Amino acid sequence: MRADFLKRLMDVRELTSFAQYIDGHWLNGRFSTWQLYWTPTGFASTNNPVETFNAVVKRDYTLRRRLKMGALLQELSNCCRDKSASERVFNLGIVPAQTLVRRVSEMIRAKLIYEGERDLGDIPTAGLI
Repeated sequence: MRADFLKRLMDVRELTSFAQYIDGHWLNGRFSTWQLYWTPTGFASTNNPVETFNAVVKRDYTLRRRLKMGALLQELSNCCRDKSASERVFNLGIVPAQTLVRRVSEMIRAKLIYEGERDLGDIPTAGLI
C-alpha cells in the first residue's frame, strides 16, 4: 500500500518533489519531530479544546490533586466565576498573528512561496490523496 501510494505520487511530475519529501521524512525517516513530547514551548500539545480546558482546570484550580467532592465543587465554582468574568470576545473572523503575516510576507519577497489561484480540477490526480 505504501509503495503503491508513493508510485502514484511519483508518476505525477508536479508531485515528484513532494513524493520524495513524504518518502524521506514520513515513510522512511526518523519520527522525532511530530510526537507530542516534541511540541515547542508555548504551543498547544493538543488540538482538542476540551483537553486544553481540562489542563487549565488541573493547573489552575485542582493543582493536580484529587479533591473531595465539596472542595472540587468549590474549585469548579471558582473556575466558572473566573471564566464568566473574562472579557475575552469570541471572534467569528480569522485574524492571523502579526508574526505570521510578517513571516509570510518575507517568504513571498524571497520567492519561497507565492500567492496564486489554482483550481484542483486542473491537476489530473487531484483526488489521489
